[in-house]
Amino acid sequence: MEAIRNGDWKTGASSSGKLANPGKMFFLKLAAECIRLVNLEKDKDGDNWAKKAMVQCGLDVPRDDWAAQPRAAASGRCLS
Repeated sequence: MEAIRNGDWKTGASSSGKLANPGKMFFLKLAAECIRLVNLEKDKDGDNWAKKAMVQCGLDVPRDDWAAQPRAAASGRCLS
C-alpha cells in the first residue's frame, strides 16, 4: 500500500502501469513478519503452530510425553 501511496509506478512503454519491484529484502521481511505473526497464534493448550507441527512430525516431544511418535514423519502424517 505504501508503494501505491508513494506513487512508485514504473514508467515506459513496457511497464503498462505496474508497480516497481520492491526487491528481495522487502519479500524476505514480509515472509519473516508473516511467520512471526503465525507463531504468535496459540491453541487452547498454549502451544504455537510451529511447536504443534514439530510434535506431529516427531521432531519434538509433546507436553504429555506418552504420545510421541518418532516415525510420524516417515509415515507422512506430518504433511496432513
